[in-house]
Amino acid sequence: MTPSYTVTTVSTRTNGPTVSTQYPVGCFIQDHAYSAGSGDLDERNGRFCVTPEYPNGTYAYFVTIDASLNPISPYTFYGTYYGVVQTGNTGMKSGHVTISEPTTVYTPTAVGVSQPKNDKIKFQFMPNPVQDYAFIYMDVNSKNNVKGSLYNSKGQLLQTLDFMQPSIAYTIDMTSYAAGIYFLTLEADGEKINQKIVKSVK
Repeated sequence: MTPSYTVTTVSTRTNGPTVSTQYPVGCFIQDHAYSAGSGDLDERNGRFCVTPEYPNGTYAYFVTIDASLNPISPYTFYGTYYGVVQTGNTGMKSGHVTISEPTTVYTPTAVGVSQPKNDKIKFQFMPNPVQDYAFIYMDVNSKNNVKGSLYNSKGQLLQTLDFMQPSIAYTIDMTSYAAGIYFLTLEADGEKINQKIVKSVK
């Protein structure tokens, strides 16, 4: 399934930094535009389809990836939900769906790299493994003025990102680095967290 969102040719952004080699077009959601019918999926990144489990059809959201299995915008459902959320399924202690049919619990093998936990420096790092560009999305509830430092497996400092702010996405250019293990250290107000990064062969 292909999304109906494509990268625009914007040179300025209404939110976020200006377009540059550090923040190229395509690394922010607003860099993508929806064009109805240009792909398989609608503006929510979903479609009505028939599956073995739903022979009469159902509306389903999709996670979109490229041919190299890297996530591509809008990644999963986008903007709004399809239909109406059932009362009681939002907010505190929500989610009262009872599955009546037999199910199989899926236990995945270790693929990719897990994200470390921290109460004050909150972020998402993707994709991991990475081939060219990696993106750090600072959570809205994260600390301000976070400093990021990228190291190789020998402990050599390769890049720094200063004054990282909540609700902002940042780009790490990994194109010039060899395949291997790298480490991203995020620091703010005495707090520190390390993220292991795998650079894979393209």
